[in-house]
Amino acid sequence: EDGWGTCSRIGHFITPGILDSKAKEIGKILDDNNIRTVGNKDKLLSHVCVSCGSGGRDDELVEQIKDKNIDVLIGGENKLSLAIKMKYYGICLIEVGHYNSEIMCKDIFYDWLKDIDVKVIKSEKDTNPYNN
Repeated sequence: EDGWGTCSRIGHFITPGILDSKAKEIGKILDDNNIRTVGNKDKLLSHVCVSCGSGGRDDELVEQIKDKNIDVLIGGENKLSLAIKMKYYGICLIEVGHYNSEIMCKDIFYDWLKDIDVKVIKSEKDTNPYNN
């Protein structure tokens, strides 16, 4: 389902789980060793809002999801003031790296563009500046 604010989507986990285990699972999928969380580590998560890149810092998005029964926001580049607000609202956060949340789109965009009348070159260079 469409989300709001930044490029976000809302939905639910096929298999609900607690914050700590979902954060580890997402970190493994995204190959991100720097996942951080906000909220009750034992909270059962079902309804989720995902916003890649810097979506974890979208104050408007947090305001929009606070009354929508969303258990967790997955996004990057969260601000301290917003993390405090989310904890107050009872919304968990799984903060992922901006790079790690977007790099897989390189292949998707390449597949979308390769059949149009333009030369498309898919970079094989890894430009993630962070050490994992």
